[in-house]
Amino acid sequence: MITKLQGTLTFWARPIRPTGLTDALPCPFPLFENGPIEVTVYKNANGTITITVLGPHDGAFTFAREPIPTCDGAGLFVTVTWDTRVVTLHLEGIECQRLPVPARRGPPREQQNTSGS
Repeated sequence: MITKLQGTLTFWARPIRPTGLTDALPCPFPLFENGPIEVTVYKNANGTITITVLGPHDGAFTFAREPIPTCDGAGLFVTVTWDTRVVTLHLEGIECQRLPVPARRGPPREQQNTSGS
């Protein structure tokens, strides 16, 4: 089960153009959504990729300028995991970056009382 506090997402990122992963042009990818989590993928003109994950710990985590590993026609295989300490990005099964989860003050939003009482 995916929650904002702990989870794993895996998906194939496929560019909107067939040559989007291999040409020298910038290229957006379709938005990926799963429950409370959204992932945006964008290939930069310099051949790197930027991935932003919205939702874990009610935050935004951006993995910027990551080199694109060799991938086949199926697209780029992306895995994002998060727990109470870090959000980790894997591309094609290889760990690429880890971003720390900022310290929180108070309970996570999904645990706060929203009844107004």
